[in-house]
Amino acid sequence: MNENNICCILNYAPHYREEIFLAMEKELKCDFYFGDSTYANIKKLEYGKFENSIKELKFKKLFNHFYLLHGQIKLAFKDYKYYIITGQPYNISSWLLLIINRLKGKKTIYGIMAGTVMKMS
Repeated sequence: MNENNICCILNYAPHYREEIFLAMEKELKCDFYFGDSTYANIKKLEYGKFENSIKELKFKKLFNHFYLLHGQIKLAFKDYKYYIITGQPYNISSWLLLIINRLKGKKTIYGIMAGTVMKMS
């Protein structure tokens, strides 16, 4: 099992959530995976303040507002016990990760639209 058994996969790393992410890393020992870009023009936080390395997933636009985060689905096959993901409804790879994690019996916590509603499956 990973030393850090919580995997956080977020569609982007906005600078205004820096303190929250740093606290999550410190208290929960999360591994972070962030999308490398987004549709909005939001400043990305600087990763240098994190103790662990931050991994970026490549944002791939599909059609309309739908997109994939390249590499997100394979994270379902890593040795994490819990997943925290952005429940952005246009992220097709999040839907696939949810399905795989459900089949594998892994707990996934997702937030809908900037974390206003939380759900665990």
